[in-house]
Amino acid sequence: FCNALFDALFHILPLGTELDKIDATPARANEQRPWDDDAQELLREHVQAQPVLVQISVAKSLRDRSEREARAAGEERITSDRVRRALGITEPA
Repeated sequence: FCNALFDALFHILPLGTELDKIDATPARANEQRPWDDDAQELLREHVQAQPVLVQISVAKSLRDRSEREARAAGEERITSDRVRRALGITEPA
């Protein structure tokens, strides 16, 4: 049991340096956009289809990407079309 814990820690700790290489989480101050109900439902469906251990990470990544792309496009709201594009889905619903 102790060896398994040690192995897990030994393989997880080096990942910290990998995490330092990614972009920092953007501040959410006044830059948050309101989400349409259907966009939130699409986010929920996508997250629930993921393994439990990664759901929080997937939700945060998709939320951040959708909001970042909406901001860059000058959109005031997060729509289901925006979430679909963030997911790489090109066909209309």
